[in-house]
Amino acid sequence: MRRPQDRIITIEAAAAWRQALRDRGQDLVVTNGCFDVLHAGHVQALYAARSEGDALLVLLNSDESVRRAKGPGRPICGVKDRATMLAALRCVDAVVIFEGADCALEMEALEPDVYVKSAEYISTQNPAEKAALEHCGVRVVWIARSAHSTSGVVERIRGAAPEPPAGEHVPPHPPELQAAADTADAGGTAADATASPQPAGGGENAEGESRAASARTLHPLVGSSGVSE
Repeated sequence: MRRPQDRIITIEAAAAWRQALRDRGQDLVVTNGCFDVLHAGHVQALYAARSEGDALLVLLNSDESVRRAKGPGRPICGVKDRATMLAALRCVDAVVIFEGADCALEMEALEPDVYVKSAEYISTQNPAEKAALEHCGVRVVWIARSAHSTSGVVERIRGAAPEPPAGEHVPPHPPELQAAADTADAGGTAADATASPQPAGGGENAEGESRAASARTLHPLVGSSGVSE
């Protein structure tokens, strides 16, 4: 069984893994966000994203990036915890942490086949990220906004908001993921079924190497080998 920390990788390792997926004819799906205080809405969105392709990579805001976007007091959970919880989900194949105000450079380096985001961000999509997606010819999928939110969870913890409506639940696995889930439950390795990232040597063309080199510096959570230590 692959450990969650093995799925937290550098942008350079992710670009090499992305090329390996392309060579096998497999589609990479990317989504991004803070994922602070992981909740059912996050899980629903991640499973929906994973169903759009063969592998899912999450671009995760660093702590400083979250503070710039959300203000003082955020994130509630540090980046190491947020990355580990995401990487532990069956539907997530890899996590890359980014430091900037946006992840446009990471999008350019990865050239994903599909980008998935909640429809609540349609009118406020980051211009640099939008331009990068258009430049790479990425198919964009907007999914329904969840009734859950991190802000709502925090407010309920502080006693400032009502409980969510009764009966809300996380939907079952999408059919295309059920086989991998069953394999894992039976003691197999679902990671193998979903082509988990491996540090790749060589195989990248010059253009891909240039894009990876232009990406942001290594985050301290991951090792120089490209896989978390």
